[in-house]
Amino acid sequence: MDSLILLGILVAILVIIFFLMKMYRHYRLQHYDVPARDITKGHKFFMVDEFPEQTYCNVDHVKIKHGACCDSCGICVDDHNMKIANKKIPCKPVSVSSSKLEHHWVQGNLPLYSKCASCGEDCGTMPHICDRKCAWCQQTIHEGCSPKSDFCDLGPNKTAIIPPTCIKLKSVGIKVRKHLVIEEASTPDIKNWSPLIVIGNRKSGNNDGDYILRSFKTLLNPTQVFWLGTFTR
Repeated sequence: MDSLILLGILVAILVIIFFLMKMYRHYRLQHYDVPARDITKGHKFFMVDEFPEQTYCNVDHVKIKHGACCDSCGICVDDHNMKIANKKIPCKPVSVSSSKLEHHWVQGNLPLYSKCASCGEDCGTMPHICDRKCAWCQQTIHEGCSPKSDFCDLGPNKTAIIPPTCIKLKSVGIKVRKHLVIEEASTPDIKNWSPLIVIGNRKSGNNDGDYILRSFKTLLNPTQVFWLGTFTR
């Protein structure tokens, strides 16, 4: 009889533990913050030992062989110009309050064989920093040409991008630990919209994780790209 009572108590304890663990897991899932960059603090630069192609500094417009590049908007600068760039050149925003998204133009350093979205001619071919590219839709255009619209449709990757017009941020934490997280994300009016979420390990594979994550940040909204250590509770 005593053994049955003990067995019943043990089973009850195990059931309680199971439900407590289940409730705790549910609580954790509900309380993960998705971090967002505060672009008012500047760009997210990574260092480049040697640029693989002809590159010009977005601050003083001289040719550079090495320096720093922003992993979100793609500006390139000489090492000593990073602070100046943070103050004078805005990075592409992860969230905007407007209902329409404007192009985020970045001057120079266009991909090879770029074509002007306005006139259809080659652009970015001069031996100095010239022409521009939108950091959202990736379209390129001559400095002397006018875009077909001042508003950006996010280009060919729009079905995979969470528009900054659909993201609302909030500030959490106190004092030096204060940071931005996503408070709300709404659904845009984009047909067949299926946003891509990229989660990677910076040291995965042949340590190419960082390069892959940076590549996605230039194509998507940076809030869609995470490395495994960015989530906080």
